[in-house]
Amino acid sequence: MVSHLNMNKITIEQWGIECLDGVESVESNTMSYAENKAFFLKAVANPNIIILLTTEQIYYELQSYIKREITIFLTDNPRFYFWKIHNQYGERFKERIYSVEGYRGSNVKIHSTAHIDENVYLGDNVEVGVHAYIAANSYIGDNSYIGNGVVIGAQGLELAYNGYEKVMIRRYGGVRIANDVHIMDNSVVSKSIWGVTDLQDSVSIAVLCNIAANCIIGKATRMSGNCLVGGSAKLGENVILGPSVTIKDGISIGSNSRVRIGSVVVQSFPENSDISGNFAYNHTKNIRNFIKVKNG
Repeated sequence: MVSHLNMNKITIEQWGIECLDGVESVESNTMSYAENKAFFLKAVANPNIIILLTTEQIYYELQSYIKREITIFLTDNPRFYFWKIHNQYGERFKERIYSVEGYRGSNVKIHSTAHIDENVYLGDNVEVGVHAYIAANSYIGDNSYIGNGVVIGAQGLELAYNGYEKVMIRRYGGVRIANDVHIMDNSVVSKSIWGVTDLQDSVSIAVLCNIAANCIIGKATRMSGNCLVGGSAKLGENVILGPSVTIKDGISIGSNSRVRIGSVVVQSFPENSDISGNFAYNHTKNIRNFIKVKNG
């Protein structure tokens, strides 16, 4: 079925929607959106997607690729209306998206000024500092330290626009912090829109760092102060970030890599990379070019 989108006719019950997700969703009965041709082709090939929001131009150009039953709603701004529906109905899917049962392990130390929501798991020997905040659906593993003023499970600020109208995209996922993780003062770890932002064993985060939604930070990775890691970035194991490093959203950095002070990383790098610069690339080449410029 194909029709123009009418927000008054979109109801979870009527259409049997059980999940709101991207075009590669592995959940059955998913609603998604496609604002470009590549996403449209992925969506119509994915049997889990039963409802798709897209534009007239994309649909009429690629409709011949549809080989199964799928309901398509046409709109000039599929991204905006998808997130508007997400905000309206996402509350119903929270437990299915990501859910943590509340738990306090042994020898947990929580400062009297800290605030911890319900449905937060705190493992053994966890310490939570002054004015820290841990939001619902956060998991903190054994022997981890949450410093003063740290926020775990921040909503973050991601917006969808339709002219001057905007919606702030709500996040219904969570944060998983494994064992022996240290997060120092005034750092922020945002919760995922769906699923989980994942900090693995023995990660160390220095002061004033910001880890955006849906990131994966590999085991024993060390992050110096004032770093920013964009959404859905993936850092391998034993990665070292120098002070004031910025990682673009969606970037992958392989295990055992080093990113030097002040680098701005806008492309992915393999394992064992040594990276520096703005925009960042191989550190040795960067230094050679710097010396050439300096010496004229």
